[in-house]
Amino acid sequence: MLTVEKGFSIGNSTEKETGRRPEKTIAMPVYKPPLTVDDLSQSVKIAKADTVMLVFYAKRVELALPEGQILILGRADPMSSLQPTIDLNKFGGKASGTSRTHAAIHRESGEWFIQDLASSNGTWVNGERLAPFTAHQLQGTSQLMLANLEIGLVLPEKTSHKLIS
Repeated sequence: MLTVEKGFSIGNSTEKETGRRPEKTIAMPVYKPPLTVDDLSQSVKIAKADTVMLVFYAKRVELALPEGQILILGRADPMSSLQPTIDLNKFGGKASGTSRTHAAIHRESGEWFIQDLASSNGTWVNGERLAPFTAHQLQGTSQLMLANLEIGLVLPEKTSHKLIS
């Protein structure tokens, strides 16, 4: 199940005026969406048990990720046999410097993990750069940076399975 929902504004004045992005990329601070980690934590209450929520600036993407499966974030390339689960081209991935296979998210024993797949420009979680191919445990809400593409991540609350005697 893949759900894409529009909802967040894009703050680039060139885009607002002309309806398209500038053709030349220049070094500028990364645009911060009108969404904070505190705002994301409110979404934890609505996240479903097997669902990871990725918040891109212009869209919200929800994707079921059952235990043992892997979600690949990267840019689609018709010449490659390996295609990402989420094509970051749709969210400005190429202009932001993301790799074709940038990062992977998976769930193991009820815990969520992300790992950088030796991307060219790096992966950060809440400001901490990840070492390539090293699993980093994720918490309920996180800010991800895949190169210069910032993504809000919302995971479901952990449910306790108590035995009734």
